Amino acid sequence: QNGLGVAQDLDRAVRWYRKAAEQGGALALDNLGCCSLYGWGVAKDPAAAVEWFRKAVAQKPDCWCALSNLGRCHAHGWGVPRDLEQEARRCFREAADHGEEEALGWCFEHGWGVEKDLVRAAECFREAI
Repeated sequence: QNGLGVAQDLDRAVRWYRKAAEQGGALALDNLGCCSLYGWGVAKDPAAAVEWFRKAVAQKPDCWCALSNLGRCHAHGWGVPRDLEQEARRCFREAADHGEEEALGWCFEHGWGVEKDLVRAAECFREAI
């Protein structure tokens, strides 16, 4: 997908993610969600992305990156109705409890389970990049 050591080929990456997903790979499901969300190697389809993220979490409940991605979809209303205070909060809080930096940033930004701290939120977002 990122072209590390080989030429970048998003179509090929998607094919490999699908093969891994067929064998139960939660990270592959999460990657398919990202591909669908951003249109990398497939048509941009936020609703399909949400389904991939949900499948990843169902397959492997501790797939914190997929849970964080699902939270981002709920926070922005990508593929699902915008729901910052319930679903996004739940996803981010659970992922943050397990060290997912972006999710932790959302929690600091909104004061979910921690004292609101925009400086710490910015640090988490930078760390997540």
